[in-house]
Amino acid sequence: MKKVSFLFLMLLLTSLSFSQTLERIVVGSSGTSLNNANNGISFTIGESIVGAISSPDNQVRQGFWNTSASITLSTEDFAIANLDVRLYPNPVGSELFINFQEVTNQNFNIDVYDITGKRTVSSTIRNGENMKRLDFQHFSSGTYLVVIAPENSSNRITYQIIKK
Repeated sequence: MKKVSFLFLMLLLTSLSFSQTLERIVVGSSGTSLNNANNGISFTIGESIVGAISSPDNQVRQGFWNTSASITLSTEDFAIANLDVRLYPNPVGSELFINFQEVTNQNFNIDVYDITGKRTVSSTIRNGENMKRLDFQHFSSGTYLVVIAPENSSNRITYQIIKK
């Protein structure tokens, strides 16, 4: 019994005297820096998350950074977010109605895609209109995506509808 107690005590003392400490080091396999005219970011693949990059408007938590970042977003990216559009009925029978709550002051492209990504309908709602009717009578039952985008813009709103 004394031997077991002594062995246990020695094992405990040995493990306490050779304990491990954690250091802030990076062992990464690769990484790079990406820069443009206004912003830059550097990263290492395999880096653990322990730091932060922040500014009054933005914060990124990654790596061992202690600096600030300044990012300016254009308001043009969010211009379509205020667009109030109603699609009905959903599920669709033979016709889908697209109703802009306000008369549009620009042209909008309307594209309908099936679940495989094939465009099945392409239409336009013209400046001054607020309603569009799409014929779904000959469509197969299933899920479709309706993408509405201002003409000459990369912004878009996507709606999911079901054809019964």
